[in-house]
Amino acid sequence: MISLEEVKRLVNYDPASGLFFWTFKNSNHDVGTIAGRRNSRGYIRIKLLGKDYYAHRLAFLFMTGVWPKEVVDHKNGRQSDNRWTNLREATQAQNVLNSKVQKNNKSGFKGVYEDKRRGTWFFVITSIGNKTAKYGFESALEAFNARKEVLNSIHGDFANDGTIQ
Repeated sequence: MISLEEVKRLVNYDPASGLFFWTFKNSNHDVGTIAGRRNSRGYIRIKLLGKDYYAHRLAFLFMTGVWPKEVVDHKNGRQSDNRWTNLREATQAQNVLNSKVQKNNKSGFKGVYEDKRRGTWFFVITSIGNKTAKYGFESALEAFNARKEVLNSIHGDFANDGTIQ
């Protein structure tokens, strides 16, 4: 892994904007220009000394002086938003909790599904191997609101009901 000293020699990080800026000029960029490019998944990658690094992991290193032990989570779910206030260290399980509503979701609400057999709605919450489900809601919105209450009690700061995306 690249050291903090080496990173600081190559780029500067602005915690308020989440952007990195080059500290040296070469044939590809000038001093002070924005470093990094968005990849196909929306994350910013910065090539330093021939190796690609995720900007959110570099930001964590820049601000704490150490590499994250596991993953760095984007609180608002936007992979390119590397403002320090939007980043937090997380386990892989916590990071998954902060996922977006799936594209194939038919209810419009994360974790809410229609029970077509009964003509009602239900919600599901998965928590590190445990599943919580509650059935019998008359509408998707009613199931969503009930899910949100349970979600907050189980997951606290990592509770993501899908509305912050």
